[in-house]
Amino acid sequence: MAHHEKAHDGYVQATKAAEPVSKSAKILHRRQEENLPIFGDLVEHADATHLRYHEREDARNIELFFDLFFVAIFSTFTKNHEINSNEALSSYAVYFGVIWASWLQVCLYDVRFGFDSIFERSTKAIQMCAFIGFASTTASLEMGPTPEVGKEAALSGFQSLNFLMIVSRALFALQYAVAYVLVGRKHPPAKMPLLITAIMYASASTIYSLLYKFVLLDSGNASGFYGYYAIIAFELSVMSLVVARYECVSFKETHLHKRLMVLTLMILGEGIIVCAFSFAKISSKTGWTANSFGQALCVILSIYFIYCLYFGNSGIEAPLYFRPVKQQLYAMLHLPFHLSLALTLEGLRTWTVIANVQYNFKKVYGYIEKVIGETPDVFRLEEFNATTGADIVDSLNSTAKTFKFDKSASWDYMQTALTKMNLAWQDDAATIGTQTKSDVLKYYFTEFVSLFQNEQFVSNSMVVPSVQIEAAKGSGVAQMNAYFAVFKMIFIYFFICTALVMIVLGVFRRMTLGVRDRYDNVMITVRMAMGLFLGLLGLLGLMDDRITSYINSGVLLPTLLFVLLFVVMFEKGLTIFAIKQGKKFSNTVRKDDPEYGQKLNMDAKSVGEEDAY
Repeated sequence: MAHHEKAHDGYVQATKAAEPVSKSAKILHRRQEENLPIFGDLVEHADATHLRYHEREDARNIELFFDLFFVAIFSTFTKNHEINSNEALSSYAVYFGVIWASWLQVCLYDVRFGFDSIFERSTKAIQMCAFIGFASTTASLEMGPTPEVGKEAALSGFQSLNFLMIVSRALFALQYAVAYVLVGRKHPPAKMPLLITAIMYASASTIYSLLYKFVLLDSGNASGFYGYYAIIAFELSVMSLVVARYECVSFKETHLHKRLMVLTLMILGEGIIVCAFSFAKISSKTGWTANSFGQALCVILSIYFIYCLYFGNSGIEAPLYFRPVKQQLYAMLHLPFHLSLALTLEGLRTWTVIANVQYNFKKVYGYIEKVIGETPDVFRLEEFNATTGADIVDSLNSTAKTFKFDKSASWDYMQTALTKMNLAWQDDAATIGTQTKSDVLKYYFTEFVSLFQNEQFVSNSMVVPSVQIEAAKGSGVAQMNAYFAVFKMIFIYFFICTALVMIVLGVFRRMTLGVRDRYDNVMITVRMAMGLFLGLLGLLGLMDDRITSYINSGVLLPTLLFVLLFVVMFEKGLTIFAIKQGKKFSNTVRKDDPEYGQKLNMDAKSVGEEDAY
């Protein structure tokens, strides 16, 4: 708080000049500090020719506190929306974009005109309430078409969200109108850009109200929600053009990049919390096994290496000096990066559950193997006699009870499958009918193990859309097919998102390096190449036989870990090699050579301070 710091400096100088200071003077000074102005000085200095923002190296406490509200919304939406369909994935992406863009636009104002005052605290209180309102709408947001009956009830979440968007944009318009008056009167060149920005937000507020009435409500189709992206694109485009045209209101030498870094940390932290919760749930059912420990290790190390690649480069502070357009581009690239990162973290949690279910599923075959002395073959079950068949049924029944499935919704269906298997081994004519004994045993065994797997997914909070469960009508195989369709979708989006994370990390590295040489270019290329590799892996999701083999192999999570580890180790090794080569070259050049500097830098591809920043 700049006015507090100035008052404190003046107070220290006064106390040094005239000791001692009376108790009443100290109390008066403290009260002057605590007495917030109505608006205060939105900028540190402004006159007819110069405009300078308050210098801040890091985010203020109120800004960090506000960031927590974004994380609260993000966490709430993730818990309320299982990504188990294309519609759910669309909802996640669009809603994340809406709240992220709203957060960013709060930051764009704060890093330039934020100042501790009654006005700022009041607007922050409204913005925090709006963000909590965003969180409260998450439970009722669905992207599919809405039937005529109950249309307004189905769209209630969008109605609430739309109202909050109207209020938030109107508040932005008020903030920039205040900046127009307080800053523009001191620095006339800032009047036009601030006025344009205020009008833009007022227009956006009006458009949001029209969007709900004529697109969402009248059409009865929530896909109109995609129109939010068009409005957000309009808002950010106008902001970018204004900043590019009027440098006096640019973000140069602000701490915008620090806000983006803090949000990245918070998203990573939320991902760790979600994964840790999943680990705890898994261990509470089966305890820690070598498999669950290995999967958890892959997840945690993958998150850690992503952190290293984002924060572990020397150019992390470079955005402070970017030119206006480049700084805007750098900030907006964080939308696909943060969205991809959030989906990657959700994918890591999901694949941990899937890997654990697969491991437990193998126990079913392990228990049967103890009975028959070999791995069961569904095509040869008829070879066992009735006594062995009864032992197999008892083993399967005990296994289901071990996992406490006797209290599940599928228990009756499991018992039916086991009963039919027992009767088939006893050559019951009514059970076998016109089919072969082999086909009957194969069908009911497959039904049982499918129900077993499905219940494990449900117990780990992983479910398919209720419409597909109802369509299955209790059939374990039909439910398993529904789960496989979900796995296929998750597989594709997981690898596409990890690919985007790697590619954008390469772009960030390219943008933040002012001067590069061939070694830097190789590191950037490797990041993007590994991103393309992960993206190509996602194409396996289009081939059912390949994706099944890959998922069952248990190497999905290790694949991402090895890619990230390779990139980190490669960059470390190449950096050490480049340092040695640089020292070796330096030692071969005489320092008294008048062309020494030119020779020393002849391999560098300099982009220059002005071009880089």
